[in-house]
Amino acid sequence: VLTVQRPELTVILDRLVEKEVPVQVEIMDGTAYGYDWQAPIITPVTVTVSGPESQVQQVTKARAEIFLRSAKSQVERTQTLVAVDGQNRPIDGVTVAPPGRVQVVVPVEQWPGRKEVAVRVKLSGPPADGYRLSAVRSEPSTVVLQGDPDALSQVPGYIETEPLDLSDATADVRKRVALLLPQGVTADMDFVMATAGVSPIEGGITVSEPLIVRGLGAGLSADTALAEVDVILSGPMPLLESLNEDDVFTILDLTGLVQGTHSVEPTPLYPEGIRIEGVIPETVEVVIKTQDPEANGSLPMLPDVKATVTSVLTGTSTITATGS
Repeated sequence: VLTVQRPELTVILDRLVEKEVPVQVEIMDGTAYGYDWQAPIITPVTVTVSGPESQVQQVTKARAEIFLRSAKSQVERTQTLVAVDGQNRPIDGVTVAPPGRVQVVVPVEQWPGRKEVAVRVKLSGPPADGYRLSAVRSEPSTVVLQGDPDALSQVPGYIETEPLDLSDATADVRKRVALLLPQGVTADMDFVMATAGVSPIEGGITVSEPLIVRGLGAGLSADTALAEVDVILSGPMPLLESLNEDDVFTILDLTGLVQGTHSVEPTPLYPEGIRIEGVIPETVEVVIKTQDPEANGSLPMLPDVKATVTSVLTGTSTITATGS
């Protein structure tokens, strides 16, 4: 050995410690215009951090960053946690106890005096003999209503259009139609572009199906703006003609939704060999509230639907379901 550059090394020993800190969610962007986010629901609310004592002492919280990306309904995320100090600076050498992630639900609500609803295209007249209705679309599919909050509260989760006439149609019908707005309510547009698909018959029918609520959380109740939706079916005529009223029904899956107002896409259940061409309206407004302690009720136990559905829940003007 000719020379030693560093004949001595300094070693700092530190105790390995752990402590519990709160979880803090930071919202990094915003909702869509006309909407506000509410206080996040966090699980868990505290976590354990561990590491060298000098580092752990600096940690004041575990931070999770959430992006809303112009959301119009509640946002659900599972986010990695970062240990930070009082100035929100990450602390190196500190570990957040497994799994090191937090589940976050951010409720999103619309401003008072505004309400986003689905557009329901009203139809009149049958297509020509040998032709059928295969689809109905509205562009846009939703509109924002404005008005007094009391007036808006009386509006269901949809708005209808003036009738789109399909009489003797042998091809798709596309037309600009007016919205039928209640008195005292305005919209961000007065007209929408409605398109009704008209196709040669293989076989097609439109049926009105009651809604069945599924996945509602415990202690919650749900009210829907519609008791039923229109489901456009197609398939072999013998199969369509043999359908019973309990062979098709429509599910509103509320799994994971919290208290508030939500737009939910109905999911039809139907026998093998049948195709779903569309559901009118495309979304249904659902209001989830804390369950009335005096109310009794439970969600229906849905069958394992394969080729044929064997049971259905009869719809009423308002469906109320209670989580179990």
